[in-house]
Amino acid sequence: MLKKKIIFIIFSFITILFNGCERVDVVEITLPFQEKLVVQGILEENKPLDGIVFTRTLPLNEVYSISKAELKDVVAYIKNGVRVIPLKYDKAGIYKPLGTFIPQKKSNFELFAKWQDKNVYAKTYIPENPKIVRAFFITDGAGTYIQADIQNQTGVVFGAKAVAMEGSTVLYESEDFYSITQPNSDPKATIKVRTPVIPAEVLNTFRNSFSIKVFAFDEQYQNYFKTKKFSLPIKDSFVQSGGDVEWNVLGDGIGLFIGFSSTTLKVNR
Repeated sequence: MLKKKIIFIIFSFITILFNGCERVDVVEITLPFQEKLVVQGILEENKPLDGIVFTRTLPLNEVYSISKAELKDVVAYIKNGVRVIPLKYDKAGIYKPLGTFIPQKKSNFELFAKWQDKNVYAKTYIPENPKIVRAFFITDGAGTYIQADIQNQTGVVFGAKAVAMEGSTVLYESEDFYSITQPNSDPKATIKVRTPVIPAEVLNTFRNSFSIKVFAFDEQYQNYFKTKKFSLPIKDSFVQSGGDVEWNVLGDGIGLFIGFSSTTLKVNR
């Protein structure tokens, strides 16, 4: 069994009554490496599914490469109501549906997968497209961003990105969300979302081309985003399973299988 080694430096401060000096004890603790199945699956409303990625975790001291991590012999399928969509290996750990599969909003989806003696399961929901009540620019001490009021959906969480577009061409899009909202049980509530701060040079370059893109996620995404954002010590949470990330894949694996929809609205300055 491959193992990862963690060396803890324990500083023991001994009083002068014992030896009058500071002593440093080095303790080696060996922890077993646990190989897990890793799932990356994003279902976007009304967009053909490009595929689900299946890989395996690698030891922290091993240089990551997709050729080492990818899995070519996973048995997997998606279930949408009574419909079963088999997934077949394509390349680089990507498993594509047999035939065209276009997930639709207000639908539930289940993922079943087996690799060797490992089984995983996940379930997600694609919400309705967000309904934006209004959107506007805000400038404060941190910079300029776009904020929107949207109509709530129960069991759904929201995030937003700033997008600069020319026709259908995306010129700029925020790298990540500023925040993801908490679930709200009141279907009549109005929810506020905002984008990250837009860099000044981007704002000046694409001054009249900005929109806000609001995302509606299955509420499971909120815990993933929160733990990924604040607890992850390595850059890619899917590479070597670092950090206390809260996944929604159950069984002998980790990962994210999540559905979302979005709405884009142009915002004038």
